[in-house]
Amino acid sequence: MVVIFRFKELGSQKECFLKNTMKMKAIRKIVGVIALAAIIGFSLASCDGGGNNGPPSILPGLPNGTDPNGGQQAPASITTATGLTLVSTTGGWEVAGWSDTFQGDRTAVTIPATYGGYPIIAIAHDAFFVGQNLAGEVIGTQLTSVTFEGHNLVTIGSRAFWNNRLTTVTIPGNVNVIENQAFSSNELSNLTIHEGVTTIQAMAFQENQLVYVVIPNSVRTIESSVFERNYGLSTITIGSGVDVATGGGDLRHATFASFYNNQGRQAGVYTFGFVSGIGDWSFEPLGN
Repeated sequence: MVVIFRFKELGSQKECFLKNTMKMKAIRKIVGVIALAAIIGFSLASCDGGGNNGPPSILPGLPNGTDPNGGQQAPASITTATGLTLVSTTGGWEVAGWSDTFQGDRTAVTIPATYGGYPIIAIAHDAFFVGQNLAGEVIGTQLTSVTFEGHNLVTIGSRAFWNNRLTTVTIPGNVNVIENQAFSSNELSNLTIHEGVTTIQAMAFQENQLVYVVIPNSVRTIESSVFERNYGLSTITIGSGVDVATGGGDLRHATFASFYNNQGRQAGVYTFGFVSGIGDWSFEPLGN
């Protein structure tokens, strides 16, 4: 009886071993299926709706698309080596201004065309705004130079460069909109706006030192008081059919807008001068 029991016991152990082996194989198959599904899901998530690889909503912060913290997406904002804070936005980066920790030169700024392989498409509202206290004293460091590189910038935000000491600005043609007071309260005497800009919002170049302005043919809208308090402004060259707002409290801009509209919005060179102590605009068609 003892021998018979021993064989039965061994048979039972063998049967149990076989059952456990089958279970382990089944578990391995399930784990393999789950892993495969995860890989497929990750691949699909990294592509856009059309099946093409596209930039994620939060852009990677390094040129190779990786992050030093384990290959994850970079945070929504980063700081460049030149001290700029960039914020990820739809289609590229937006410049938010100087990093709070940047200790370098804040009197000159260069806006690069790209960072990490993605375009810099906007300057944020108040990005390089310099404030004043109640006594009129400047709070912060004022810019004396700004350079826009490349052809990716689309929008210059409202008050982006308000109250600096810029004397020369060149707006690249890829910019669509120059927003409210973007360059207000500077020392601009040289302004170049390249073909491509379509809208100049209210007071964009208010309180500067402009004398001569050329508005490219691409501009379709000039809002109120754009050149308010540019007391030496004497010549504006402009294309035809531009919607120039007549509002605003500045005589120079308001009278130009009225005169331009009264001329049927013709393309030409408009010149401001004084006759018998009274300031007024005159008009010469382009090509004459």
